[in-house]
Parts: sequence; structure tokens; C-alpha cells
Amino acid sequence: MLEGRDIGTVVFPDAEAKFFLTASAELRAERRYRELVARAIPCDLAAIGREVSERDRRDRHPGDRAPRPGSGCDAGGQLGAHRGRRS
Repeated sequence: MLEGRDIGTVVFPDAEAKFFLTASAELRAERRYRELVARAIPCDLAAIGREVSERDRRDRHPGDRAPRPGSGCDAGGQLGAHRGRRS
């Protein structure tokens, strides 16, 4: 099992099965905040939360962007639960 933004579309586009799991924007912002604090990088939890939410919005509403090759979905579409094929 691997995690990452491009694992299913770039690293393993032909994987037999793909699963998408996510955490809330708040939890991911808190996690990122703790990572930055641990590295002594100045940061603001509220700003990180806004950035995470904006990234989620862009990911969910790609607009005119073409889907990545091998993504298994049309722009703005969703993957089916069956082996990453288009639904």
C-alpha cells in the first residue's frame, strides 16, 4: 500500500485495484501544521487550513483542466469502485 497524490495516476496507472481514502481538511491542516512546527518553520494553522481547503476545491472542480492520463476518469468525474475504471 502506498499513499500520495499521484500514486494511482502517475506511479501505478495500471494497478489492478485503487482505493481513495481521505481525512478531513481540518485534520490534514493540523497534521501539516505539526510537521512544520517540528521543523521550526514559521506557520499559521488558519492559513494552512485555507490552503488545504482551496487545494481540495481545485481537485474537486477541475474546470477546463484535462484529466491526467491513466486517471480513469473524465474531468470532474469520479472513479468507480471497480478496479479504477470509469463509472
